[in-house]
Amino acid sequence: MKRTDLDKRQFSRIEAILPIYISPEFLGETVDLSETGISFILKKPLLLSKAQAKIKFASGENVDTEFKVIWSKYLVKDGKFTYGACFIRFKEKDLEIIRSILIKSSLNSLLQKVIDKKNQDLISAFWNDDLREYINKLAKMTKLLEQGEDKEPIYKEVVSSSDAIMQRGDELENRLNDKMLIKKVKKAFREICGPWVYQSEIVKRAFEKPRGYPGDYKIIEIIYDNKPISQNFGFCADRYFLNNAYAVAIRNRKDKMREILFSYLNNTNSPKVSILNIACGSNRELKEIFVDQKFSPKRDIMLTLVDQDEEALKFSEQALGGSAKKLACRFMQHNVLEYINQSTKYSEILGMQDLIYSIGLADYLPDRVLKNLIIFCFNLLKPEGQLIIAHKDAAKYKPLSPDWWCDWTFYPRDENSLMKLIHETQINNLDIKIEREPSKIICFLTIKKK
Repeated sequence: MKRTDLDKRQFSRIEAILPIYISPEFLGETVDLSETGISFILKKPLLLSKAQAKIKFASGENVDTEFKVIWSKYLVKDGKFTYGACFIRFKEKDLEIIRSILIKSSLNSLLQKVIDKKNQDLISAFWNDDLREYINKLAKMTKLLEQGEDKEPIYKEVVSSSDAIMQRGDELENRLNDKMLIKKVKKAFREICGPWVYQSEIVKRAFEKPRGYPGDYKIIEIIYDNKPISQNFGFCADRYFLNNAYAVAIRNRKDKMREILFSYLNNTNSPKVSILNIACGSNRELKEIFVDQKFSPKRDIMLTLVDQDEEALKFSEQALGGSAKKLACRFMQHNVLEYINQSTKYSEILGMQDLIYSIGLADYLPDRVLKNLIIFCFNLLKPEGQLIIAHKDAAKYKPLSPDWWCDWTFYPRDENSLMKLIHETQINNLDIKIEREPSKIICFLTIKKK
């Protein structure tokens, strides 16, 4: 058997070349297999839409099931017939056999890429003990929810079992100590768990990254709204994602930035203020100042809002459409690499700024790029101007579920490494202040130009 790439169906599906016996006289072979259905090839056409079949596995186990044909196709080149069918009245013991085969197939495919025997044993133990138990729990919880059971105790079980598997996965990562190998392990983990966890529309979007990068404006807006949007097990997975410490910190980060901006605008003595937001996303913090609170500024404000995503800029423009009269907005589609590679050109385009901030970008930038971006922004500041950068503190938080479920990875830096990075820019004539949002996970680095 060979595992396929991540399938967006409700259940894991594997390529499975196995003998299949269809009553009363048909002998064929399966093509792929899941907990709910199968596709197979026959030499003769199947005349009935419903039939009885026996699938024989290499382990010696058999599954007897009734199935219903959903689609069929004649393979002209081979002179054979292929069918897709769903199982009818599948017994629980047969489900357990197929689930076990799926997990075993996933492990065997993964181990083909592992040379070291010790690492093979570590991965096998994780797969056969921890992951097998987790998958069985996911299947059980899904069935209970579909039967109308109370969501709350099941959600608590989702939290405890998911926290446990993430912790065991983190222990495995530390013991393997091999970045390329653990990347393959996580990919296989998502493939086998995906049919359950991606019933969550939120988790699915976070994983698929339809805008081409993690943390796009829509997923951040969903995190801000903090409301599950999926059904059954997806509802529980939504809640688990939204209640993760990182999601909580993201909401706190937005609130903290809103408070900083509000205080700055109320206390500055300048008659005109220029503010630049880099990787602005949805600009929710600005909307909550100028639209939701109907803040009436005493001075003229020029907002320059920059993002690489045109769709995010259009969303922001609509969101800020009813803002204060003294507020002017520029929306610019730029990539920060352009600032680094063509600093003179973009310095002229953006102009000098009183306040520059970026709250969702720095974690994704390697040291070299982040240092150059800081230098670029610092040079844009007017005297007494401020540069504010929000960054997760790796000493306070490790993003296990965003990583294992969604493939969200960050550059891990703590407060000390951030300060070291600032020092390496060789910028002087500055003051530095560090604040944190309530969870302490995200720090706000304020660099003030003397």
